[in-house]
Amino acid sequence: MTGLTERGGVESVEHGDGIGAGPFKMREQPRAAVAIPRGELGVTGPDVRRAADPSHDPLPHVAGEMEDEVACAVRRHVRPVPEAILGHRGEREADLPGVLEPEVVAGAREEGGGGVEGHTQNVDSAAMTRAPILPSASEVRAAATRLTGLVHETPLVASPELSVRAGGEVLLKLECLQDGGSFKLRGALHAMLALDDAARARGVVASSAGNHGIGIAMAAERLGVPSTVFVPASAPTVKREKIAACGATVIATAPTYDAAESAARAFAQETGATFVSPCTGRTLLAGAGTVALEVMTARPDVATLLVCVGGGGLAGGVGGYLRDAAPDVRIIGAQSVRTNAMTLAMASGQATDIPDLPTLADGLAGLVDDEMLAQGQAALDAIVTVEEEEIAEAIRWLHAAHGLRVEGSGAVGVAALRSGRVRPTEFPVAVIVSGANIDVAIWETIVG
Repeated sequence: MTGLTERGGVESVEHGDGIGAGPFKMREQPRAAVAIPRGELGVTGPDVRRAADPSHDPLPHVAGEMEDEVACAVRRHVRPVPEAILGHRGEREADLPGVLEPEVVAGAREEGGGGVEGHTQNVDSAAMTRAPILPSASEVRAAATRLTGLVHETPLVASPELSVRAGGEVLLKLECLQDGGSFKLRGALHAMLALDDAARARGVVASSAGNHGIGIAMAAERLGVPSTVFVPASAPTVKREKIAACGATVIATAPTYDAAESAARAFAQETGATFVSPCTGRTLLAGAGTVALEVMTARPDVATLLVCVGGGGLAGGVGGYLRDAAPDVRIIGAQSVRTNAMTLAMASGQATDIPDLPTLADGLAGLVDDEMLAQGQAALDAIVTVEEEEIAEAIRWLHAAHGLRVEGSGAVGVAALRSGRVRPTEFPVAVIVSGANIDVAIWETIVG
């Protein structure tokens, strides 16, 4: 079943089959789109664990060097991507363990009726403003001062075509043009600037799906700090090469991101190096939050912000600033169906691990622990998931419409808008396009 729960005056989506079970009162919701007040969501569509479509037509398998690289079955909008990229040939995301296929969640386009479509979880907005886990607006402003001259203020550009599609003004915050190819440099630099001389001399260590590692390596190079980065063996080559080019030691033997993090934490214990998390820590979050500060400085009228979500580092940073400085701004997270740990965690209220599956959104992979979940709950109004083919379509469209090279993790917000999984009613909408580091082979397969 699919239902809504009542919590502190705000309704949140919960699901049967053990997902979202909790002490909240459940009520059945008609399977039709409904219009309800701002901060609430209408629910329609099939159960989230619906059976696989028996008519599913898997793409033909093509052997080659991209075998098991990422998941992307593109049929409707972009060039077909060889099934070799899928890894799990012939399987739909809903059939894989720990993965939910997106359901339909929609709000009508009415005054004050913020609408979101996708697998979604709503959060008590009052609780967000009290959450001490997020940095304050003053902390984010202080971080911006410290980072002046060290990071770029990236462009905030209008997207006319996406605005027409969404029904209101849409802006793109181009963190894909940041040094290192993603927003990650902001948090990494700010976290490292907070270390004393003794800690810097001992060095830093990080685990990363790629972009955080690039940020750490670049920050360490600029500050003269030894750095070691553990990445999963599946990390894109372009990301590993950028990390190594900055002088960091790259260790890519772990089979998954979570194994890489365990190895990095063990290394910190053994060597005395400081472990810099990619997703948690107030100094790191304050650095990431400068993205939101720049958005609101350029356009104080922004009413909705779409942000990619993995472990919640970017969401926690922008959420910390906005919950304090602009609490009426609606923050919607987006991730892929195959990196949906935060979606599941917010639905269940518990830390969540998921299988390590091939995905275009590799930068969003990994578990969500208690601290990450608390950040997501404090920062997000809702979270949606998008399919692999929708991410691929967004990558291709961003190149065609805006001349941008964007990785899958950076394209999920645009994918959520273009697919209709997010249907905002409060404009302007700003979408953070968070990263550009996509392997050449994957890029050429999608874009041509």
